[in-house]
Amino acid sequence: MKQEKAKVILQLNARFIEQVKEIAELDNYKYNISENPKSVRPLIKSKAHFFSLPLVNDKIGAIVATSGEEHLVILNSSLSRGYEHFHLLHELYHIEHEASNSHFAEVTSTDSLYLSETSNPEDYKKMIIDRRASLYASLLLVNTEELLSKYGTFRKAYGNDVLKIACAVMEWFEAPFAMSLMRLYEENLITEDEFFQHIETDITLIKDTFTAIDLDQGVLRPSYSSSKETIEEIFVKFYESGSIPQAVVRQWAEHYALTVERYLIKEELHE
Repeated sequence: MKQEKAKVILQLNARFIEQVKEIAELDNYKYNISENPKSVRPLIKSKAHFFSLPLVNDKIGAIVATSGEEHLVILNSSLSRGYEHFHLLHELYHIEHEASNSHFAEVTSTDSLYLSETSNPEDYKKMIIDRRASLYASLLLVNTEELLSKYGTFRKAYGNDVLKIACAVMEWFEAPFAMSLMRLYEENLITEDEFFQHIETDITLIKDTFTAIDLDQGVLRPSYSSSKETIEEIFVKFYESGSIPQAVVRQWAEHYALTVERYLIKEELHE
């Protein structure tokens, strides 16, 4: 993550963290995500129709479609496991706390963070909702109480080595690197200088650090999983059952074809 983008994220997080932390703490008590990150997928499956598909476009993390009480979540399974958890929890926020009556939206890169309050009001509103959703995901995955509890162990093992500590947080919470670093900063466990010194760390150095301190690299690997039922089959079910207005189903199918279908990875590329 670039430093300029990280500065914007930190500023927005500071605006919303107290409000969103209260929601995240209640949901963590309910779902116990921070102690069992692997429960994220089953949780989403209990809330929505869930599909995982490997996409070559790494700008797409997940897609959520909502109509009334019906939700559809499509996960890009070519991203690392840490990012999978983050994107699914982002979607959980939309489903449980700020879902609109009908929408089909991608969780993409944070380019929209550069929108200012003088931009189109609707675009700015969507950006703020997405920032709250991402903050919620980070607070739920890297829970404050659990992080403070584990930090002493990490500090004892790795001293003042921020990179090693951040990698240990990644492994323990199964979280992305930038999120792990950001949560350390938000809980005043590292300084602002230390945060910006490491925020642009590339994946090769992260992998080398995992190897050097003998961490499980599973969090760095994608699953490339694909759902058995096709997305077309679920669109047909929606259309025929009438649980979602047919016009909405057609809109979802068209949006899917435009934003996802052309990015599918062929099976032979990752077998």
